[in-house]
Amino acid sequence: GNSVPDQKYGKDPETGRTWGFTGDSDAAGSGIDSMDRTVRYAKGGAELRYRFDGLDSGRYRLHLCFYEPWPETEGRTAQVVLNEQLIVEEQTFGVEPDVVTHPFRLQRDEAVDLVIAPTADPDVQLSWILIERI
Repeated sequence: GNSVPDQKYGKDPETGRTWGFTGDSDAAGSGIDSMDRTVRYAKGGAELRYRFDGLDSGRYRLHLCFYEPWPETEGRTAQVVLNEQLIVEEQTFGVEPDVVTHPFRLQRDEAVDLVIAPTADPDVQLSWILIERI
């Protein structure tokens, strides 16, 4: 688990595990919003990237929540790459949260590298990530 809802890539302040977003991005939402209704968004057409280190080898399930907080925005789509494997070719963003789930396996000392890349304007965003051991 993690002790903070989101962070730049580095050590978690309480657990000591290394995880977080990399690159240029920002957050939108408030402290009273549910986690479904907050987002981290990339800037200037960049990819949104996360890395998680220190997970044991084995089987996992990745859950990603996509949400469009700006309903006037149309056409936002993205592809999702997990450890260099394309797992979602074109994800759309709607005014209701949409959770995508994908099973995967980690080898010994392998990190989780997640890339959400735009396939159309505007920039990509993500509400939350859950990595579940199965």
